[in-house]
Order: sequence, then structure tokens, then C-alpha cells
Amino acid sequence: MTSLRLGSSLLALVFSMSCSSLSYPEDPKPLREPEPLQESEPLQEPNALQDPIARPEPMETSVTEPIVEPGLSWSDLTRLAREHGRRGELEEARERLDQAALQVRPLPPTDARRRAVFGARARLAIELANADQIESADQLADELLAEAAAESELGGAALVSLALSVAERREPEAQLAILNIALTTAQAGTTSRERMNLAFQISEIAYRDKDFVLARRAIDQAVRDAQHIGPSKRDLIASLEIYRARIALA
Repeated sequence: MTSLRLGSSLLALVFSMSCSSLSYPEDPKPLREPEPLQESEPLQEPNALQDPIARPEPMETSVTEPIVEPGLSWSDLTRLAREHGRRGELEEARERLDQAALQVRPLPPTDARRRAVFGARARLAIELANADQIESADQLADELLAEAAAESELGGAALVSLALSVAERREPEAQLAILNIALTTAQAGTTSRERMNLAFQISEIAYRDKDFVLARRAIDQAVRDAQHIGPSKRDLIASLEIYRARIALA
């Protein structure tokens, strides 16, 4: 990126130097004796910009600066972000997705366009962590978690996956806060086996760390999902009920 900017700066300098000599004839003949100046024109010391001999030759280069054209839509920006991601340019991908997020921010949290951009940013945060760019990954994850905490319908499955991956790197108190957001986000969705398993996993962690309010809310969700998914699977429901009783006793 720095080399592109440097190339663009050199081109701009050459262009400005060329423009300053546009008042001269197109075919100067510096070897002939110059015509005398008019009396009304004051004598000036020649310099590199005024002397036709010193006019710089145009530079030939194939380098072009990747300028973002105005009017790019959120879908154009997410497409460019995917291309950056395939090349391993994760910071550039984040810049594109941040621009897309600004465009869709006025939309409601249930809007497919806003959720698509949010999901792409959540997956990028996981990719940044996998690439050992932990500081950048955590910064982006914290932004997304704050958005999801304010609007639980926004996150979806991508936020849940991000929350679980981030929670592993945090201290117990911060971990429970993240799992709370993940559970709230999952509860805004539909009944599924994945949500049941997630709720049970959160209830175990919360019970272990003595956050019994979160543990109770999570196990209640797991029991409801189990009853809806497989009402005939009495062994599964009974196991969850026993665990709920243990949490209630605690």
C-alpha cells in the first residue's frame, strides 16, 4: 500500500511540474538564440520550472492506485472484502467491511443485509484470531459483541460462534458476560438442536463458575428445546431435568 501511495505521489509531482510549463510552445528550440523579451516583461532568473530545457520527461509506469470509487454498495464492499480475505489481506478486508457496516447501520437488526454484513465481520474476527492477530481480533469482537448486546436479533449463528471462540481467551468474569450475550442471541432465533447443546454447555460453565442466574436461564432453555425437538426422547429430557434440579439446589 505504501509503495502504491509513493508511486501516486511521484505521478502527481510530475504532473504538476508538467502543467507549470504548459505556457511554453509545444516545440521549443532551446539551441537557437532566444527572441528578445518585450520591454514590458521584467527580466527573471531562469529556474528549473521556467526553462524549457529543464522540462521533465513524462514517466512511464504501470502502477495504479486502488482508489475506492464513490457509490460502492454494501454488496460490492463485502465482495471486495472476500477477495482481500482470499489473499490473506485481513486488515484490508476489515476496512471494507467497516465501510459496508456504516451503510447498513440504519437498517433494523432483522434486515438480511445488515445481518449478512454482521456475519461477515464476525467470521473475519475469527480469521484474525486464527492468524494470531489477537489484538485486532479482540477489538473487532468487542465491537460486535456490544452491537449484539444492544440488538440481540442482529447476531445470529455467526455471533454465537464468535462468542464461544472469544470466551476461551477471557477471564471467567468476562467469559460469563460473553456467554450471556451468546445465549441471548441464540434465544432470539428458532428452536434447534444446536441451540439446545449451546444452552446446556453455557449452563455447565455458569454452574461451575457459580453464576447460578445464568446457569438457570441456560438450562431452562435447553429443557424447552429438548421438549420441542424430541418429546419422545424421555431419557434426554430426564437428564436435563436432573441437571436443572442440581442448579436450583445450588
